Amino acid sequence: MLVGEANKAGLSSRADLAVLGEAGRDCLVVQRRQCEDWFVVVAHRRSAASARAWIEAHYQGVRWRSPVECTALVGRVRMPSR
Repeated sequence: MLVGEANKAGLSSRADLAVLGEAGRDCLVVQRRQCEDWFVVVAHRRSAASARAWIEAHYQGVRWRSPVECTALVGRVRMPSR
């Protein structure tokens, strides 16, 4: 099943993600699903670069809008690789 098909089937939705922090300080990765009004802290990292790498490793379909804001697919079960 392709990502687009999974999304149409209701198996995933898009979430907004942001990296919060200042240069040279620890950063938080926060997530907000499009159906929710609040953000949830999902990770704490030592830098913005490591926070972005964490997002890329833990989410599928990541689309960066800026160096600190993106959307990604959530709620989808990963298909086993063959």
